[in-house]
Amino acid sequence: MVECQEMVGNPETNRMALIQCPDCGVEVSDRAVACPKCACPIAEIMKEQGAPALSTPSSPVLDVPAGSGEERTVWEGRPSQVINLGVYLLGSLVVVGFAGLGLLFRESDYAKLVVIPVLVSLFTMLWKYLEVRVRRIELTTERLRTYRGILSKQIDNLELYRIKDLRVRQTLFLRIFGLGTVDLETSDRTTPQVRLGAIRDPRGLCEQLRTYVEIQRDRKRVREVDFQ
Repeated sequence: MVECQEMVGNPETNRMALIQCPDCGVEVSDRAVACPKCACPIAEIMKEQGAPALSTPSSPVLDVPAGSGEERTVWEGRPSQVINLGVYLLGSLVVVGFAGLGLLFRESDYAKLVVIPVLVSLFTMLWKYLEVRVRRIELTTERLRTYRGILSKQIDNLELYRIKDLRVRQTLFLRIFGLGTVDLETSDRTTPQVRLGAIRDPRGLCEQLRTYVEIQRDRKRVREVDFQ
């Protein structure tokens, strides 16, 4: 049952309703930016569903108490193979060219030598493909994880409250394929700069990052101070 609480002022504009979180089912205020239990972005979901905003969302520090909720994955993806397009085109030309030379001079004693550049090109294309294929980006409510490595795996964890600045870049080439790059500037000493390249819907990812960065900063009472 939905309960309403009237506040001072116009009852039609100042009425606060309790709604159910779509993820965990807990009743939360319709003014909440995120669910206090699971950190589900209530304000974003209501906006996407076209629900009218009854009032200005309150601050995450009030709606998401420190230490509440469990960490969960909110976005997952990987770079597009489009970034290897140049390698694929060049490798294909080398393979076709040397294969043609091998057929043209198949009677020659040096015909078998064309196998070397063909194999090198095929191996390079396969390696570049796997390099992108195994790379995975995972955004949770608390951190940003990147997985990479073909023979040996490496997992990088970046706490969201350490992100200082976000920027979306879309070159003409990437825009043709609906891709973009998200650049992060952080206060982490090991990874002061993070680049998430050739990903789909970079603006959507940037907005999700901004939302959860602010939530984590308020939870940990972190504020950025620049020293000149």
